[in-house]
Amino acid sequence: MNKRKLKIIAVTVAVVTALLFLGVFGLADSIKDGMFNMNTPMHITPNTTVTGKIESKDDYEAYMFEVEKDGALDVRLDHDNLLDSVKCGYKVTLYKIIEGREREYREITYFNSFWSDVTSGWGETGVSAGTYVVTVEPGADIIFGEFTLVTTFTATTTYEKELNDTKEEANPISVGRAVYGSSSQRSEGYDYDWFVFELSADSCVNLSFVHEDLTYPMAGWNIKIITEKDEVVCDFTSKLTDTVIKTGSLGLRAGTYYIIIENVSPVATTYSMVLGADKAVNHEFELNDTPETAINLPQNIPMGGSLADRLLSLDKDYYKINVTENGVLEATFSHEALEGNKNGWNIRILKKEENGEYLEIVKVLREYDPLYGITTDIICGFPGETEADFEDSLDMIRRVKFCKVHAFKYSRREGTAAALMEGQIPGEIKNQRSDRLIEAGERVSAGFMESCRGAVRPVLFEELCEESEDDDGAEGRNSLITGYTDNYIKVYARGDSDDLNSIKKVKLLERYKDGMKGEIE
Repeated sequence: MNKRKLKIIAVTVAVVTALLFLGVFGLADSIKDGMFNMNTPMHITPNTTVTGKIESKDDYEAYMFEVEKDGALDVRLDHDNLLDSVKCGYKVTLYKIIEGREREYREITYFNSFWSDVTSGWGETGVSAGTYVVTVEPGADIIFGEFTLVTTFTATTTYEKELNDTKEEANPISVGRAVYGSSSQRSEGYDYDWFVFELSADSCVNLSFVHEDLTYPMAGWNIKIITEKDEVVCDFTSKLTDTVIKTGSLGLRAGTYYIIIENVSPVATTYSMVLGADKAVNHEFELNDTPETAINLPQNIPMGGSLADRLLSLDKDYYKINVTENGVLEATFSHEALEGNKNGWNIRILKKEENGEYLEIVKVLREYDPLYGITTDIICGFPGETEADFEDSLDMIRRVKFCKVHAFKYSRREGTAAALMEGQIPGEIKNQRSDRLIEAGERVSAGFMESCRGAVRPVLFEELCEESEDDDGAEGRNSLITGYTDNYIKVYARGDSDDLNSIKKVKLLERYKDGMKGEIE
């Protein structure tokens, strides 16, 4: 046996201190080549049994071996029962050597062997072809003695291949084929297993996640399916007491998708999963969580769907129905019977608001400033305008409460495309609609100015104007000057030429002419 007296703790502390000082400390689950630079690790085969001995607190045993194929690796540590105690006697860690500009040792997993253990291990771990190192070191409760290390490797393509902790390292998987993985323990952080699959056509996908019952009713794994753009399709948790978790049928468009399995418990065990996919026929497709991404719902054709599990939000499925004429709409919703009396689904039919985006912008502006002034130009009598279209225009004037409306009627001009359109509106109707628009505009404008009564707004004064007979001069300011507020109200106030081309704070008093009277503060 190749025995080493490695003072790894002292070396590691020195390296970490130096790196922190230089500000280049890397990943906590990586160690540098210096960890093994005093003695070469003992070379073994992937299937072997070796004995070793820990003789001091700084003593370590390290074993290196080559794996030529993808497969499953099991490492076990045996030792005598050293009292009935839960104290940690040994720590066994598996590293993979990553060759690059500098050799890197990346931690895959570890396990602790306690004093009372006779046999301990982490179970099978999926590995890829490469070079690995296993270290045996004293645990938190230092113990000195002999041990036996047993490594067993089985070549297989059904296991995940560590390290697959990132999107770039994702393992490809196929539809209908079981994949096995393990919950690796890490000195810092959790193990993430990334998998990637391709759909060549639109499909209905389902995922089954299976593991043994581990007694404790706590979260064991978080499982996500995401798009290539990192959009979450579904997101659910499997507790340690669960044995089988299945998603519903998820409609997915052709493309690339990822499965992320995050181990969130200290329990190391093996899981399996199977990805299923069938041709999508009359099924919704994720992500259809907003009105903008709504799926077209054909009439009189059943449409299937599922509400995907989400940990941080609720899935919503939006469908779009085009109704071309007045009538009765009947919708039937059915699902499998489920246990319990809890509410399952809320189904609503909404009418699309054609001006919804515009009204949402108005809402934001008015939240910022309740007296925010908005003006508009509206044309009426354009070819094809129905009475309902015109009423919608009147409704928008009332809902937005414009500070000023410029309304005018369409005039037919020869040589234009509109002059050749069908549905030309008679002149009498255009005149009536124009009058109604102007009246509605004046009404909301007056209401807007009334809401500004008593407010103090900045006014840019621009010109002197002639006084009306009821205007009484004020000492020091004998002229009437005019300007506009920042929310587009014309203001008349006492001032003089020195006040022109400057911005003054003005208190708005009352309606006057085509604007409001104001008082310069």
